[in-house]
Amino acid sequence: MTVIIIIAVVGLLIYFGTRKKSEQTFIDNKQSSNTSTASGQTNSTRQKFQSKISDLPFPDRIDAIVWHIKAIDKGLANGDLELANLSYAKLIESIRQQNVTENGSFEDHLQTIRKEYDEFRAYYGLEYPQQFLPPSERKKKEPVQTSTSQDNTLVFLETLNFEELPKSVIKHIDIVRTISQWNELGLKPKKDQYGRWNDIKRQERYFEFVGASATNPRHKLSLETGKRITTKPYFIKALVEQGIPLEDFVDNGDDLKHFIKADDLFVENNYEEALKEIELAISIRATSDYKELKKDIQVKLGNEDIVDQQFKKHEFDIDSPIHTGEIFDWFKALLKNKKIDKVISYIHKTNDTLDKLAKGEIKPKIYGQQSRDWYSYKKEDFNKNLFRIFDFNVLQLEQTDETLKMLDLFIKLYIGKEIKPIESIADIYVQWKLKDKAHELYKLCLDKLAGEEKPRVKARLTKKMDELTS
Repeated sequence: MTVIIIIAVVGLLIYFGTRKKSEQTFIDNKQSSNTSTASGQTNSTRQKFQSKISDLPFPDRIDAIVWHIKAIDKGLANGDLELANLSYAKLIESIRQQNVTENGSFEDHLQTIRKEYDEFRAYYGLEYPQQFLPPSERKKKEPVQTSTSQDNTLVFLETLNFEELPKSVIKHIDIVRTISQWNELGLKPKKDQYGRWNDIKRQERYFEFVGASATNPRHKLSLETGKRITTKPYFIKALVEQGIPLEDFVDNGDDLKHFIKADDLFVENNYEEALKEIELAISIRATSDYKELKKDIQVKLGNEDIVDQQFKKHEFDIDSPIHTGEIFDWFKALLKNKKIDKVISYIHKTNDTLDKLAKGEIKPKIYGQQSRDWYSYKKEDFNKNLFRIFDFNVLQLEQTDETLKMLDLFIKLYIGKEIKPIESIADIYVQWKLKDKAHELYKLCLDKLAGEEKPRVKARLTKKMDELTS
């Protein structure tokens, strides 16, 4: 978990660093909108503040940080400032707790994130959510009076991080119970003097009690049966993987069985069977999670139409799939279909789009405008990792003018330090009896290794060059 948080926080810090040069633009926009209050702004005005955090790759799709970031994006996109405001505060609280656990290792990172949140609230004139303020800064309220009637109050224990839950907690997560029932189990939910349920701490992790309602059919069913009200498919899957039977959930239809099987098959690279399972899941209940998984599977299977749709969708926001790495799977899908002309075209378009974004000639349509340095960095990142479009272990290329043009373009653009992609292309040239081109690339590999202590690699390359001239 610590590794995940470190990756997430470092990723956030890198992003925030790219925004410093555009800070004046942000201030100018803020000043021009000071005459409007948050409640009086239109959706188009609200869209001026954009979060790029969702572009950052996180190893765990069910991590709490990812959950809060997606909520921020959703709030900004829909003009739901209350959701965005609360999610920013929750994101900071998640990292703050980890900072305490790590003895202050993330203090600088935390301050950087708080700075953007301050800008967000200043931009819209919003207050910090009271429940996340230190006690000394909260507005004083009358203490909540306890009474025996509270014994029938309904609450459930919630978490947004389902990874490796403590055994003492997992058996209680997302089950609605009365206060008296919780007391009998020894967990004893209590409110503080401000009316907020106190968290409980287990194994250096915090878990939150949340109020439930007897008028909510799902909550009522959970109270009566002990079933869990977990809704997100990936959350349910995480609990199932930790030993909770699928029958223990309020949502336990056949669609979930097919989804879980599809996701497992996807991880195992069995994409054809995964597609069958996810289609069965969608035929029962078409959720956004199911549809996204199907799209990922189709890309892996080389669905050219899906790839074209993705490139079109990100036409003005191509930095996003570069940042997440998705774009390289799109190119692999095109190569799988031997669409060499499209590979060449999309490589050129990607670099051209990044240049235009950096110069301000075009504006992004999904995410907010970033700094010139950001787009330049993403262009460098794209060309440095361009080798990822090739899977040389299974790659089968036909010797055509278009293929040679594509490989030459790769050599021209590739700026990575790894020589293996170049050597692999040289090996292909040898098979095609293009000795001069192969010799040139082997020499390029040796030039890249100049000054490095890699005698075996250099000897291998030298031997290949000698064989070409013998």
